[in-house]
Amino acid sequence: MVVWAGREDLRYAFDVVRLREVPAGRVLETPYVDLWPLAGLMAGATVDSVVAVAERITAASVPSPERGDLAGLLVLLAGIRFPPGALLEALRRNLMLDELVRHSGVADIWKAEARAEGRAEGRAEGRDEGRDEGMRKAFLLALQERLGSLDEELRGHREGRRGSARRGADPHRHRHAGAASVAP
Repeated sequence: MVVWAGREDLRYAFDVVRLREVPAGRVLETPYVDLWPLAGLMAGATVDSVVAVAERITAASVPSPERGDLAGLLVLLAGIRFPPGALLEALRRNLMLDELVRHSGVADIWKAEARAEGRAEGRAEGRDEGRDEGMRKAFLLALQERLGSLDEELRGHREGRRGSARRGADPHRHRHAGAASVAP
């Protein structure tokens, strides 16, 4: 109740309905086809019963686009309770149901969301790869600045070892000899 300027303006009474505790038959026994998608959330629901409700929706006397949306909504709501892959696999066994769900407005929303998620993941992966590549280049530049050209250094190191090995001497002999001759 809301009291404004000393008088009661709004009053609402409501009940909480826990769908998971209400038998699905209570909704399916009504002529209100718009309530049938709730059966996927209700007590006693199974993947097979969701498929049976979807088949019942396809046979309902409502326009075809509405049937597709109701079937898609049924799958969407049942996906809260059951693994979506199991539901879609069960629906694919019936080609008419599969086609109906694929062309529903709900499927269009799923596709758009999946595309958006894919783009976001792709951008994130691209940023990560770009950052890694940038760090590699920065590291190589820092090494080259500190040590000189890495290619020349590596080539010189390999050639020095080969020549020393052929002579049977210490690979760092030229350093030792230089150091000994400079000492007093």
